[in-house]
Amino acid sequence: MTTAAARELEALRRPFRLGVVACFAALVCVGGIVAAYGTPADRAAGAAERWLVAVGDTTRDGLTDDALDRAREYGDPALAASLIPALAVEDDERAFTDLRVGRDVDDAADFARIPYELTPYEGDLTTGWVDLVDGEEGWTVVAVEVDEPGALAQYRIERPARASWGFWVGALVLGAVICAGCTWAVRSADRARTPAPSLPNVR
Repeated sequence: MTTAAARELEALRRPFRLGVVACFAALVCVGGIVAAYGTPADRAAGAAERWLVAVGDTTRDGLTDDALDRAREYGDPALAASLIPALAVEDDERAFTDLRVGRDVDDAADFARIPYELTPYEGDLTTGWVDLVDGEEGWTVVAVEVDEPGALAQYRIERPARASWGFWVGALVLGAVICAGCTWAVRSADRARTPAPSLPNVR
């Protein structure tokens, strides 16, 4: 290895180490932001929604097998048999044309009761509950109930809360810090590789 190449390699080692440390610090910061601003209480609602969406796709032409596999990740698709309109099966269309789930209304740590509203294919609005338990593999659907229209009005079915503004501000600040750190590391490498100007030999 030539002297010039050795110098360039040595000049790059320090910025490289700093870059590794910066990436590790960034991962730690991301974990902290997610822990501080995440919404773990809404995971049951998310599981209920994904399960209902998958169940609704089981009647679509060409998607039955995939939809059944997706639904089984969260519970037995047969639990929603009463929600599937026969006309959707005949026409190979999605079982639900509209679907919303609400927030958990149960205070238990390992049990969730999620209200839902859905509109069956060529049908009227249907409301009810999806019950889930939190096990080793996450939230699992264990029961589905259907209520009379309007029975859930007091719960104001809304989508689970989105990430707060603090989460987005923290992500932007973290991105700016990472960009600034990378820019500083590159400039430090350039300065280290640039030889100092030689003084004229005056006799």
